[in-house]
Amino acid sequence: MKKLLYILIIAIIVLLGVAVNKKMKQPATFGYSEMVVIQSGVTNSSVALNPSVVTSVLSPNTARVYSLICNDDTTNIAYLHLASATTSVAVSEGVNLGVGDCYEIGTNNLYIGQVYGISAATTTLTIIEK
Repeated sequence: MKKLLYILIIAIIVLLGVAVNKKMKQPATFGYSEMVVIQSGVTNSSVALNPSVVTSVLSPNTARVYSLICNDDTTNIAYLHLASATTSVAVSEGVNLGVGDCYEIGTNNLYIGQVYGISAATTTLTIIEK
C-alpha cells in the first residue's frame, strides 16, 4: 500500500513539473498585449523634404498597424509632426529625427493620422508602412 502511495505522489510531482515547464516555454510578448506578425502587404517609399517646406510623409490610414520612418540623410536633421493640420508644423519642433535615426509606429504607440515632415535643408526620409 505504501508503495502505491509513493508511486502516486511521484506521478503527481512529475505532472506538476511538466505543467510548470510548459507554461515557462510560452513565447515572451515583451510587454505588449498582442504581437503583430507582418508577412506581406508592406509599402516601401521615400519622401524628399525641401528646406522649410511642410511635406506629407504618411497619409491618414485607419488600417495602419506598423510604420517605420528613417532619416537617410548624412548631415541634416528632420522633424516629424503627428498632426491633422499643417499650421502647427515648424522646424525644430516635433519628433526629432537625427542623421540615421528612425521613428517607429507600432502596437505600443499606434498613430493612424497624418504625419508631416519638415527640415531646414534638403533631406530624404525612407518609409515602411503596413
